[in-house]
Amino acid sequence: MISVLCLGHDKGLHLSLSDLSGFAISFGSPDEIRMLVSRLRPDVVVFDIRENKEGLAQVEALRRWQPRVCILLIVDDKEDDQVLLRYLFAGVMGYVTQSHLPMRMGAAILAVNQGQAWVPRQAVTHFIDAMAALDQECVLR
Repeated sequence: MISVLCLGHDKGLHLSLSDLSGFAISFGSPDEIRMLVSRLRPDVVVFDIRENKEGLAQVEALRRWQPRVCILLIVDDKEDDQVLLRYLFAGVMGYVTQSHLPMRMGAAILAVNQGQAWVPRQAVTHFIDAMAALDQECVLR
């Protein structure tokens, strides 16, 4: 069974994730991340960043502190691609948009737990273009 820690305040999210079978799901506040990860030792941390302005800093700290934990985001449907790219560079394995909850959540958790990325297909080309642009900037320096 995959151990999942879901960090966020959305009660609807809690209800929809509680219905997933094959996962041991715990819930908590992003403010309690260090204590919860230490105590629960989850395989996957699901971060709901829709209302969390400190999300990127928390992800970066978690990645430094627990580099083996797989991190999956829940994001708004209209989240800025540049913001998502920063999260991916910080070590997030993927994200699920609000409109795809809960139907894709189980598959996303399984994928990131196996070390696979989980991003919508239409976003892949944009992310590759953005990384190529960053690489080009490095070459020009």
